[in-house]
Amino acid sequence: MSHISTTSPVDAACSHVSLPTGFSEATIEVNGVTIYYVKGGTGEPLVLVHGWPQTWYEWRLVMPQLADRYTVIAPDLRGAGGSSKPPPSAGYDARTMAEDIRRLVQELGFSRIRLVGHDIGLLVAYAYAATHPAEVERLVILDGLLVGIEPMWSEFLKDSRSWVFGLPQVRELPEQLTVGRERLYLTHFLTSVAYKADALPAAASDEYVRAYSQPGAMSAGFEWFRAFPTDIKQNLESARTKLPMPVLAHRDETTRRRRQVACRRPGLRRRATAFSARLARFPGSPVRLRRVGACGRLHTADGRGDVQGPDDDRTHPAAEHAEYYRIVA
Repeated sequence: MSHISTTSPVDAACSHVSLPTGFSEATIEVNGVTIYYVKGGTGEPLVLVHGWPQTWYEWRLVMPQLADRYTVIAPDLRGAGGSSKPPPSAGYDARTMAEDIRRLVQELGFSRIRLVGHDIGLLVAYAYAATHPAEVERLVILDGLLVGIEPMWSEFLKDSRSWVFGLPQVRELPEQLTVGRERLYLTHFLTSVAYKADALPAAASDEYVRAYSQPGAMSAGFEWFRAFPTDIKQNLESARTKLPMPVLAHRDETTRRRRQVACRRPGLRRRATAFSARLARFPGSPVRLRRVGACGRLHTADGRGDVQGPDDDRTHPAAEHAEYYRIVA
């Protein structure tokens, strides 16, 4: 039986972080792990799944904007932030982590959700939608790729940034190299993928460093990447069946276009990257691609109409990760 608690040691470790107004934090035992989550708002459930090397905290600015229309649920994936960090044998593949989120949603009393996934969270969100399509009303995928799906996968592996996928495949060495050096490692990554190196506020960077400096956190993050061979098999299997729900894919304007193709589906004729075209072929439903300008890693959430987040360049130099948002229908 699952157990919800707001006073566990896991919560205490996260309580120093200011929650958005109207939101509360809790932990829950599901699927053999402890999942920490932040929840607030009223309406249909909207689940926001973070990427690496982040936690629920990446959504903190957009959550209040969504809370008027949705019950917003932002969990930490297993291995991240306030969630427990089980041994590798427990499983860090996307389907296992998707089941964590699904059980959380069920314990909170919901059976059908809107789902947003960014980066590693994209893999988890897709696994959720592909395995339980009747339980996902809408799917939003942000700034990432489905590992194993060609041609984007092979093209990305040629990119110099793909080292972040390759290094964790060597067991123990990445942990030995980063212990006590988490800030150096994470800061290098966060600044290298930003549109501008100084885009991420210091407070956010400090929070991610704090979260991944906890015992076992870096190793757990590496396990997400070590699970890629399993994720690839799962994605290739899932790709045989089209998703029935509407899918919204977002990419930043600065993503290099290796190849452009035309997506041709009923009611859809749009120019897109090869990755997004591939999405149009196998997930199905109306697939919409939105390209967001003046950013390197802009993350969004599903909504109605346009809602601008704190993305004024006069005070914020550039959009990075989930620090600045545009919410689109």
